[in-house]
Amino acid sequence: GRRTQLLVRSLDTLAVRDLPGTAVARQPFFSPDGQWVGFFTQTGELRKIALAGGNPVTLVEQIDGSGFAFGVWTAEGTIVFGTTSSGLRRVSAEGGAVTDLTTLDVANREVNHSNPVLMPSGRAVLFSVRSVGVGFRTEAVMLDTGARRVVVENARPLLVLSSGHLAFERDDAVLVAPFDLDGLVVTGPVVPLVDA
Repeated sequence: GRRTQLLVRSLDTLAVRDLPGTAVARQPFFSPDGQWVGFFTQTGELRKIALAGGNPVTLVEQIDGSGFAFGVWTAEGTIVFGTTSSGLRRVSAEGGAVTDLTTLDVANREVNHSNPVLMPSGRAVLFSVRSVGVGFRTEAVMLDTGARRVVVENARPLLVLSSGHLAFERDDAVLVAPFDLDGLVVTGPVVPLVDA
């Protein structure tokens, strides 16, 4: 029923233009240099398109749960993504083989790893772990070693703020807490984010 389309508007003008070939796009995300947009399709693909124009390039096909997939693009040219049915995966921004970054812990009833958030250092990704009967928690995974650690229980990551805070969702509320960007740990009290 509903049509989706990626549109582009420069911040210094009101003119809006369509990005051709993105009529099935979902969950867009930018390359670090801001020249490309990665996106998922309902038909199971991860694609990218140059903001300057041209046709979309398919990077990955046959992704289960692609309509609810989210991704991040690292400065090293890797795209990390998660879906509703897998651990985090990664692929070169140029295409090629897809590899697992995290695997589901079936013994602990994990069903997916999703919502990746790239740390400013580019060394780690925060992500949401959903487990049957437990709910969500936020973990971090190191991109070079694959080592994982729990960051916040009962929470889904939203943003890492330049102020050194982590914003996350818990029970339909948005919360913030001081966050050590190197140690990947919450360092102070959790407070609700409210409009002033």
